[in-house]
Amino acid sequence: MPDLQNSLRIICAAQILMLFTIVLSRSRSQKALVLLAFFISVMAYVLRTFFQDDSEFGALTWLVYGLVFAVGPLLLFLARAIFDDEFSLFYTDLVHLLIVELLNFIYFFHFVSKSVHWGFSDKTEPILFLNAVPYIIQLVYATWAVMLALKGRAIDLINERINFRWRFIIAISLAVISISLVELIFIGTPDSILVHNIFLLVIISLCLYVAIELFAPIDTFFIKTENPVPVSFQDELVEKFQYLVENEKIFLQPDLTVEKIADQLGEPVYKVRKLINSRLNFRNFNEFLNHYRVEEAKLRLKDDPKAAVIDIAFALGYNSLAPFNKAFKRLTNRSPTEFRSQTP
Repeated sequence: MPDLQNSLRIICAAQILMLFTIVLSRSRSQKALVLLAFFISVMAYVLRTFFQDDSEFGALTWLVYGLVFAVGPLLLFLARAIFDDEFSLFYTDLVHLLIVELLNFIYFFHFVSKSVHWGFSDKTEPILFLNAVPYIIQLVYATWAVMLALKGRAIDLINERINFRWRFIIAISLAVISISLVELIFIGTPDSILVHNIFLLVIISLCLYVAIELFAPIDTFFIKTENPVPVSFQDELVEKFQYLVENEKIFLQPDLTVEKIADQLGEPVYKVRKLINSRLNFRNFNEFLNHYRVEEAKLRLKDDPKAAVIDIAFALGYNSLAPFNKAFKRLTNRSPTEFRSQTP
């Protein structure tokens, strides 16, 4: 059994190293760097038992388990990188990661290595109890990543990425969530070695899946496509859509969705998504709405200097002032008030 486990570890490590090399050769973007960091963290999980010492916790063990503990936050960053078109890493993300690392180190290394019993009579019980903390944290982050993938599905305009969201959710559910849950159940039991071997096989399969996604002709993983491939549509559909946008100004409707536009056009939702993405070059529906609403806001701020900004925001379809101000600032680098004062 140990020989089988070591062989599986080596296969996993080789696959992850291959994926690391592929990604590094294709992109140096922040999204790619997050994916690379996640690969390193997963490799640390695969190889962690090589560095385990029952008698003491050396510096190398601290490093390896520190990388293992980073799986949760890095998984969340990866979900943001894949599904958030405005993704960018901030110093707050680093602080967030450091806090999680600190919590994990306190629980796993300090309490466990010092054999603090926390009132337990058996020496193994506090170790198992405290050893569960990192898995609980990973469960929280994995669930968070799944919720993020689900949350953005309604506004996503890239049909291929919508389908990828479900594959991502299934993969995360099978991998991180199931591994964390099962390891919590089997910590310290005779079946733990068998369970670990099964998980190594799961990781090998997921590595093959990631390789397939990286070489897929449709970009859904981490590289942003600036100019979508043009798709031909019937002239009648394009004209109807342009009429809704330019004449009826459908974007002013509160709580507007792709589904509502599709109903008015009498077309399938996937076709309307592809139309907005391919013809107008928007990757999500909020980006489309904010663009046209902000352009309309510029006209109203200029034509009616006495109109209150909040009244304009409500007239544009926003439910509150904050999202309007945020969208206007992002697209113009000025607040609505600044724009009005600087416009002749």
